[in-house]
Amino acid sequence: TDSLGITLSIRDKAHFDAEEHLIPVIPKKTDIIRTKVIALEQSGNYKIDFSELSTNKESEGLVKVVITNPFNSAIESLKEISNLESQNFFDCLSTYFAKAYLKSPDLDAFREKATLFLASLTKKNSFFSWYPGMEGTYYLSYEFLEKMKQIYSMCSIKPTTAEEALLKETIESVDSHFLTQYKLHLERKQKYNDNQFATFNVLYLRARALYPEYPLPEKVKIAKDYYISQMDTMALNPEVLNNVYYASALLRNGEKQKADRYIKSIRQYAVKNSTTGIYFPNAVLPYRGFVNSELSAHADILDL
Repeated sequence: TDSLGITLSIRDKAHFDAEEHLIPVIPKKTDIIRTKVIALEQSGNYKIDFSELSTNKESEGLVKVVITNPFNSAIESLKEISNLESQNFFDCLSTYFAKAYLKSPDLDAFREKATLFLASLTKKNSFFSWYPGMEGTYYLSYEFLEKMKQIYSMCSIKPTTAEEALLKETIESVDSHFLTQYKLHLERKQKYNDNQFATFNVLYLRARALYPEYPLPEKVKIAKDYYISQMDTMALNPEVLNNVYYASALLRNGEKQKADRYIKSIRQYAVKNSTTGIYFPNAVLPYRGFVNSELSAHADILDL
């Protein structure tokens, strides 16, 4: 079996992005004229007959398939991730989660090391950077708050004193940024009658709601209430993931009724299969951010 590489790219005056996909080439030049859906609900070895789909009479049409339990595969992946050398923001958080979930014996030592490394990726009242020396971005600070809360809740551990200090500093940073953006939004609204606001404000509301133990400053609370009050009259976005962010932000802030219309819109993009269930292809399109993947987008949808 060989592979065919296909590069898809999109470009405009200000942006360029591309991704490459490797497609396996079927041996013996077999032509596939139809597809066949087979639901395999258990792990094991299977031999599947595709001969009725082939126009090549010389081909036996038999394909051997090994199916593994998805949960077991995830555990095996976590074991590999737990041994990563944490040289960047995402590797560090991934390794932390893996070690915490697997109850690794060196977890305490790693947490101390990880906190120091993560602190080195940010400066006081600033955002996290992906690698040491890079500029920080608000998106990574929101990711930090999201992932740390997942680790604490899913792995049943509490933050250390050092982690609490880093969380507090991060929250103060995103609170300040959110308030600044709110003031700029009001200025644009008054000057240009522009009532649209950027998605990163929704990402803030989504992440910040996870930490009620850190009370909102009064001015930030006013800004939060303002944005939430606008969400039930805004036009729905055609992007699935964007609506997921809005729905998640509203649900986490106790606004289920306002979230319902976003969830209804998300359901309209679901592909429904009587055998395999519901999934959301291309949930991240068009391209959003630099870390989005179909898998993480699907996880965000399931989290609603």
